[in-house]
Amino acid sequence: MSSKNGKLVAVWGSSGAGKTTFAINLALALAKKQLESLVILTDINAPDLKVLLPFEKDLKSMGYLWTRQDADKTDIYNACVVTKSEYICLMGYTKGENAFSYSDYTKDNVFRIYEEMRTMADYVIVDCVPNLAYNMLTTVALETADCVVRMGEAKKKSFSFFDSSLPLLADSRYEREKHIRLLSKVKSDMPIEIAKKYLGCDLELPYIEEAQKQMMEGMLLSGIKDPCYVAVIKEIAERIEKEES
Repeated sequence: MSSKNGKLVAVWGSSGAGKTTFAINLALALAKKQLESLVILTDINAPDLKVLLPFEKDLKSMGYLWTRQDADKTDIYNACVVTKSEYICLMGYTKGENAFSYSDYTKDNVFRIYEEMRTMADYVIVDCVPNLAYNMLTTVALETADCVVRMGEAKKKSFSFFDSSLPLLADSRYEREKHIRLLSKVKSDMPIEIAKKYLGCDLELPYIEEAQKQMMEGMLLSGIKDPCYVAVIKEIAERIEKEES
């Protein structure tokens, strides 16, 4: 990856809304345009690397990177997990790690490392955890992102999540009004209009059985082929490209 002036995209929302699936497919859509993405998997309580790459034996954790005050490009490269796509690298935690595996990350250091990552890829896509109050990688991503994709579902549990969590983003620095509001896993038998009114909605992402199968089989990086899903991902990718960094 040569020197860049990359954009940071935060993918955030309620639990189970399909954030990781979306983040990977967004990176794949950008890869088709020969744009490089570094996907940051922030969930340390249920690490995603082994889920996405179940057949890889020597997966590297990014945990120590965020604790280092002197971390530089070399350290970031060393924490990257390469994929079959020359345009996509992953960073995350490995099997067995948890919230007590590393010392607390500082906001200033996380910000500094994100800024360094921007120089290394066209896009830094941060797959955020729902509970931003206890995850510094998510908190800083939401505050500094060039674009936030906010994902929710037409379920009461999702409504309740945003009732509790959106007030945490009330400060103007989060630019909540600029979020791309994505209603995810949409099915015809769901109360879609109620969800749109309650959560707000810019785009709908359909429920895709293929996505569930790919996640279970460790094939998510092969990409979802459903044309309706692909069309929404493509539109969001185009919106993000137009955002000023």
